[in-house]
Amino acid sequence: MQGGKAGEDSHRKFNAGWKTGRPWLDFRQVATTDLDSAGNSVLVTAMFCKWCEMAGFKHNNRGNPAVWTDAGGGCQRAKLESVKDHEGTSTHKEAANLNKPQTPNPKLQTPDLNP
Repeated sequence: MQGGKAGEDSHRKFNAGWKTGRPWLDFRQVATTDLDSAGNSVLVTAMFCKWCEMAGFKHNNRGNPAVWTDAGGGCQRAKLESVKDHEGTSTHKEAANLNKPQTPNPKLQTPDLNP
């Protein structure tokens, strides 16, 4: 890891500035399978994609999270590179198209019969 120490990844912070221009990006607390000393699930912050969740995407065919949804556990890797990687995935692009506001096509509009 350039300029960092081993284990530094686990101490990175999610940057709220990453949400600028990305209305789909969300940060939420999730429970992990790790347990604290009292036996409770450890909570961590993860990134989620609202558009992929609304599209109902879950996992790719290899069983790895292809999208950042509750079903996939979100993304716990706090790096801008991760955000950009997700933006470039085909599943995210498909979800973005499904969540685009629909603009009416003037050729398909019903003519006004009562002028």
